[in-house]
Amino acid sequence: MSCHGVFLLPRAGWVEAMRRVVFILLLLPLPVLAGVGKVYEPYVNASEKELEYFAVYDDGDASDPRHSLKQVIGYAFGITEGVAAEISASRYQISEGANEFRSSEVEIFWQLTEQGEYESDWGLAFALERNHINNYWKSATKLLLAHDFSQTSLLLNAGISYSWGGGVNNEYEGELRGAYVWRLSPTLSPSIEFYTSESLTALGPMMSGHYRLAPGKALNWRAGVLFGVDTYSPNNVLKFELDYEF
Repeated sequence: MSCHGVFLLPRAGWVEAMRRVVFILLLLPLPVLAGVGKVYEPYVNASEKELEYFAVYDDGDASDPRHSLKQVIGYAFGITEGVAAEISASRYQISEGANEFRSSEVEIFWQLTEQGEYESDWGLAFALERNHINNYWKSATKLLLAHDFSQTSLLLNAGISYSWGGGVNNEYEGELRGAYVWRLSPTLSPSIEFYTSESLTALGPMMSGHYRLAPGKALNWRAGVLFGVDTYSPNNVLKFELDYEF
């Protein structure tokens, strides 16, 4: 999402506080959420709407060679300046098993700073997910960061979640994922994505594209492969995203 006007916090001193939060999250010995997802930028355009498709396929690991496929369909829309929402539903399939409707989720994105106002751009994301197979809830808060280095950018998503209900233990979990992006051209951007977890440590190359179809309409895609770097991670993970802005 692109950046226009946003609702700003009244004092600039909070930026230093956000830096400290990121530093603390990087040091905390929290288990990190397993699973590959999106790496978000901290930008919101309240005038845009998006239809989104997201898919992740992995071929299993040394302890569990079964492959799995997760597919997500979502709709995102602006609420007010600097604030947007997304609703989504996902299906999940393991090996030759049933392709089941697994979960639904609501996310709220809040852009905290104007793009380029500070050394880094900041945002927040809040999520509430319902797992319909295992009958539990999960809420999450993420701090979103983008830092530009001339023709490249570093994106970091750091956060914490809480799960309850069903057969899961009521527990907190940490999360960290990110990407280093090279803006090769206005329409093409190679990147390296990384994820860490007790059951997932992976990184790999991605390629993304952005194409303007008409005024106010665009198509965005991202595809690539992640490689597990320990015995608890899937050997290979294929990832694909497709967004239509209108």
